[in-house]
Amino acid sequence: MVKGHDSELIIQFTPKEDVPDIERVIVARVPLTGRLVEMPYGPSISPCANSSTIASDGSECINDGVVANKNYTYRSIFKVLKSFPQVEGITTRVIVRQKLPEHKKIRLYKKHPGPVLACILIPNVEVTEDVVGEQATTTSTTPSSES
Repeated sequence: MVKGHDSELIIQFTPKEDVPDIERVIVARVPLTGRLVEMPYGPSISPCANSSTIASDGSECINDGVVANKNYTYRSIFKVLKSFPQVEGITTRVIVRQKLPEHKKIRLYKKHPGPVLACILIPNVEVTEDVVGEQATTTSTTPSSES
């Protein structure tokens, strides 16, 4: 991810059972005082209103639910503010699960009683500075032939 630029996340899944209402949780594993601590994403990386879950037939099901054995594509765009700290090597877990109205704290995602539709582990997430004015350079080597 680059500070000040949107990042896109796409997950495809097929649920094994019907789920009436779904939600998305993002948990980062951050090194803190010599150990890894899991925490929900902060306010400076948040999903836009255009996060969506689309069925293979093109119907959108955000905040509705999913039907068993149907293919879905979950797409979310994240705004990464320029004020977000520069980090590297963070492991992130993305969970798409049943939404339960009485279960408010996403910190307790491990104790969540509803079914999990998808759980994706993304290693080595980095948030870097946007370097303006510098051009990326690439070098390539080709074997030379001598006659």
